[in-house]
Amino acid sequence: LENSRIDGTEIRYLALRRRSGSGSGAQTVVLMQTPIAILATHNTNSSGMVQERPAHWKSPTTPGRDRFMDIVNGCTNLFISGDQHLGISVTYEDYDISECASPAVVNDVYWRLNLNEEGQTYINNYDMKYTLHKVWNVGPKVIEKFGAARFTRSLSVTEGTKKNRADGFLVVDLDGKSAKCEMHSYRVEPKKMWEVIVPAAHSEL
Repeated sequence: LENSRIDGTEIRYLALRRRSGSGSGAQTVVLMQTPIAILATHNTNSSGMVQERPAHWKSPTTPGRDRFMDIVNGCTNLFISGDQHLGISVTYEDYDISECASPAVVNDVYWRLNLNEEGQTYINNYDMKYTLHKVWNVGPKVIEKFGAARFTRSLSVTEGTKKNRADGFLVVDLDGKSAKCEMHSYRVEPKKMWEVIVPAAHSEL
């Protein structure tokens, strides 16, 4: 591999691919810190809500994303990620891989939103195609009142406001063939906001 462009990270994923295809019925899930594509359409700053800007987000550019997807393609149908500050579930139709991203447990750092209509397919600013299944956005009244996440850190902010700023967590239930991704709120009283069932069994290599 001395003359190859494959680095140490790619070697580990290639090993994952070989291992996941070694036995029938295996279920492999890739856990990632950051989603493989930009899934937010908007964010907020001190002046209110603005449209997303590609350079703003932690996400690979198109060549890096395509290389990664080519490596893991065939060993998994599911990514589970965080670090987007946005609870969201999508499918990348070009690879038939779904991704469920966790919301922030305490959503007072960044507010990122996807204001697209659920159930439709979109192309982001890096020409990455995805189908939006479900998304949990900060409530519009909270955005209108506070403008930015950091202004909700005051001790006087109510639990109801914290619930509507989309404080929560992701639960994923695997049954060997599919994954049920659930978005949960814990403020005021525990509540399941929504669930999505996506395929989560790799194809034979």
